[in-house]
Amino acid sequence: MMTDRASTVSHLIARLIGIINLALWGVMSYPAYFHALAGGMLGHAIGVWFLLSSFLLPLYVTLETWWMRQKSQQRALRIDAVFAAAWFLVFCGAVLYGVRRYGIGIP
Repeated sequence: MMTDRASTVSHLIARLIGIINLALWGVMSYPAYFHALAGGMLGHAIGVWFLLSSFLLPLYVTLETWWMRQKSQQRALRIDAVFAAAWFLVFCGAVLYGVRRYGIGIP
């Protein structure tokens, strides 16, 4: 079992990652900001971060759920799961859109 402080920090981490990713994705949906952020090393780093976090955040929340199986954490775990699922679905939806719209394929 985790302590209250550790569980609070764990929830904060999951939610911050979800909120920051969704906010950055929203900012990048505007063409002017996309061109400013996507070019060069920053764009590559953002792309790698989006790819990794779209799979690692749901994995983290799954492990967090396993660690905090007690009844008092159920509401907080559901909130974390909503953020993780929202980010995963947004990212996967964008990938599928890119594949369908632009013919981007994996070599």
